[in-house]
Amino acid sequence: ENRGDVPLVLVAAGTSSSGDVELRTVAGACPGSALTGAAITASSAMLGTLAAGASMTACLEVRLVSGAPGTSATVTVDVSGSQAP
Repeated sequence: ENRGDVPLVLVAAGTSSSGDVELRTVAGACPGSALTGAAITASSAMLGTLAAGASMTACLEVRLVSGAPGTSATVTVDVSGSQAP
């Protein structure tokens, strides 16, 4: 929720303690199928602009890389906002 009085540009970035785990995110509800695009462990993802006083839903996918052995990992996701131009 943007409790401020200016729009925010939201960006998500993530880390994983295992190279066998990828994180992906999109604004809105999860689509029921695998998310496409680059993993946010490789580069951050733009979630869009959030108006003052508004809130949004985001979908986070934690995916084991194809062919990787079963693993456990600690993941961190940071969603940050900066004032929209």
